[in-house]
Amino acid sequence: MFVRIIAAVMIVILALSAGNIFIEIRNAKKASMEAISSYGIRLAESYVQGIDASRWEQFLKDPKENELYWNIRQELDQYRTQSICCRYSEYCKSFIRRNAEHSQADTGST
Repeated sequence: MFVRIIAAVMIVILALSAGNIFIEIRNAKKASMEAISSYGIRLAESYVQGIDASRWEQFLKDPKENELYWNIRQELDQYRTQSICCRYSEYCKSFIRRNAEHSQADTGST
């Protein structure tokens, strides 16, 4: 009888642990996707602010490999290389800052 009770308790504990692990993994995936999406949106918005739309309009009216084309291409390449170099470091700084803010909020509420 005592062995059955222990077995039943162990099964319940294992089921709860498995459910908890599943929920934690799902939440981690969701949080990482939201963070990556948010960072991508912020990155795109910052690029849009730095791009001269009138040059693009001028190029689109007459799309040829001229000096304007090469200037735009160089500008885009600069954004691309800056993005690759800065993406990891900026994301890490943002992640650390957010965690520090959450930690302060958690300690302040207890």
